Amino acid sequence: MGADDYKCVCYNDKTLNRNVYTTFDVMPSFEGGEMASLRYINSNLSIDEDEHHVGSIKMAIVIDTSGEVLKIESLKEIPSSLENKARIVILKSNKWKPGICANKKVVSKYILHFRW
Repeated sequence: MGADDYKCVCYNDKTLNRNVYTTFDVMPSFEGGEMASLRYINSNLSIDEDEHHVGSIKMAIVIDTSGEVLKIESLKEIPSSLENKARIVILKSNKWKPGICANKKVVSKYILHFRW
């Protein structure tokens, strides 16, 4: 299988009624890269003392072709108060760079995993 045989992979998200890509030629990214996204989230997410034991959050986000976040889901069970705070911080973030497949921007699923 040569480099030209590579295919990006997508699935149909029934809630969004769109194809969502999970593999890409170019990964989706936060403006400034992964470290910038972690700095942004860590500086904007306030973790209460009773939430500190959780230790990490793993969220899947779906980014549209213009960089807007369309969907957020928690991939790890966390207190609902912490999940809601994480959602707000993600929704208030700058636009993201969507993934690229075959030189086109595509609706992209990206996993955010951060610890404290």
